[in-house]
Amino acid sequence: MQEHISLASINQLLGEDLKDGNRASQTFRAFITQPKWQYENFEAWIQEAIAQKLPKHLQDIVVALGQHLGFEVGFGRYSPSKEGKSFDGVWKKAMGEHIVLEVKSGTWIAHDIGQLGEYLQEIKAAEAVLDEKVFGLYVVGEGDTTPLADQIRGSTWRDRIRLISCADLLSLLKLKVDLDSLELKDVDQKIQSILLPLDTIDVGYLVRVIIEIAALRRSLPAEEEEETSTAVGKGAWAREEIHQFLSDSKPNQRALFKVLARQGGKIPRRKLIEEWQSETGNSQIGGMQLAGARAGITMRADSLGKEPLILVSERGHVYELHPDYINDVKSYFGI
Repeated sequence: MQEHISLASINQLLGEDLKDGNRASQTFRAFITQPKWQYENFEAWIQEAIAQKLPKHLQDIVVALGQHLGFEVGFGRYSPSKEGKSFDGVWKKAMGEHIVLEVKSGTWIAHDIGQLGEYLQEIKAAEAVLDEKVFGLYVVGEGDTTPLADQIRGSTWRDRIRLISCADLLSLLKLKVDLDSLELKDVDQKIQSILLPLDTIDVGYLVRVIIEIAALRRSLPAEEEEETSTAVGKGAWAREEIHQFLSDSKPNQRALFKVLARQGGKIPRRKLIEEWQSETGNSQIGGMQLAGARAGITMRADSLGKEPLILVSERGHVYELHPDYINDVKSYFGI
């Protein structure tokens, strides 16, 4: 089970409220930016922050979430300051784009949209960034986003500012996790492109990104689907072909095959993950990584016109090597 600690427990350990520059804020930000935290942690924290009305925690959690979307993150302030840097946070893209964040528990804001626009100018001056590389993003916790969207649409910043709900931001993170598990290239760039304002004349790029992401998302195996031991229209494997296939596989995929070969038959999904963790020495891999490894193996076999080597049954809860090829896989590993 993924490690988790609630915001209530974190606050007890901090011993004081979050304030600009104090020890509690520094400790909290260091804690939530640890790379071990995953989608489930951010989902639980965001839900708790909204339900318990913890706007400062929500602000920092959203900023920190940007790390998992591939951004370099910078934390802002909880309270306005005459010395500048009054925004909630910033996400920096590798190509130079900056997204200035304003995080709100609800959709009502106490100031004009122009305030976020001023923050864009502040970043532009402080970071020496071109106009076309600085954008604003409202991230809202709950409520009807239509009025805020209308305000943005009617402002002079309509081409530079966007908004997204926390729920949709979490969905975007979930999509990235799914695509990362397939070990695909340029996932960060594709996900980040969705958050940046469009060229209102040529929207073809976004169309291509959405189509590509949808196609990749569909390639993830549905855990509830069952596979039979035969595949219509697929060719059989020779021992030499299987050995070459295993040699060309990624290390984590070979480790998965080795665990299945040692088992020699059916193995429950939970036990398979535990033994796979032991084989790879990585306790962080789980169901999503298993789905990704299996998807990669299946897609490669399909491209060769071969039947599947790994079979899944009982609504995704039981795994096994194809019975016809168990000995061939064992011989590769010397089992």
